[in-house]
Amino acid sequence: MKRVLILFAASTFMVACGGGSQQEAVETTEEQDLPVVEASVIYEVEEGSTMNWRGFKTHVPWDHTGMIKIAGGEINMEGENMVAGSFHVDMNSIALTGSLKDNEEKSKRLIGHLRSDDFFAVDSFPTTTFDITRVVAMEGDSVKATHMISGNLTIRGITKNISFPAMVMMHDQKLHIKAETFTIDRTEWNVMYDSESWIGEITEATKEKLIDHNIELDFDLMAQLQS
Repeated sequence: MKRVLILFAASTFMVACGGGSQQEAVETTEEQDLPVVEASVIYEVEEGSTMNWRGFKTHVPWDHTGMIKIAGGEINMEGENMVAGSFHVDMNSIALTGSLKDNEEKSKRLIGHLRSDDFFAVDSFPTTTFDITRVVAMEGDSVKATHMISGNLTIRGITKNISFPAMVMMHDQKLHIKAETFTIDRTEWNVMYDSESWIGEITEATKEKLIDHNIELDFDLMAQLQS
């Protein structure tokens, strides 16, 4: 079951209002060991689960938003406690949800670029995966998040451990996990196109090209108790 997200997206991208994301990128650590699960109930990720993404330039008002399909996975539950699990994202399903989605020519060109080696190298890395390593219940009442979820996010064959808040809900043999918007630094997964490292010295002439390191992600995952 190992290496079966997200992103995570969640990851995919480009977003701004001239100045980038309102959030700092989540902290990353090296890949963590997966929990040992001896007895649990398995919930299977349902079709229709999705990851949303938002990317942007740093210095000018320019952004794109979109979604990617969560193509499958399993979540391990002990009672109402999530103890392990993984899911994978079909990177070939990258789609736009913003202003370009109805422009067939421009949409096709942008999606093709996102699939290329400049960004996610989808021919070589057709899936992004997220493997849960730890789940901690958050104290107090919250309308946005009940748990902090940590896991190994693998993009372009590179794995980093990240954490983000999410709402975890159980109802009538169904599990619903809705992550709050979180931000990753794409360059940590070797997605370098038009970043500062890619462009080099940033001048007045080149800063309009600069795509921010950060990508905003969230996801909405539904899973059904296996019969």
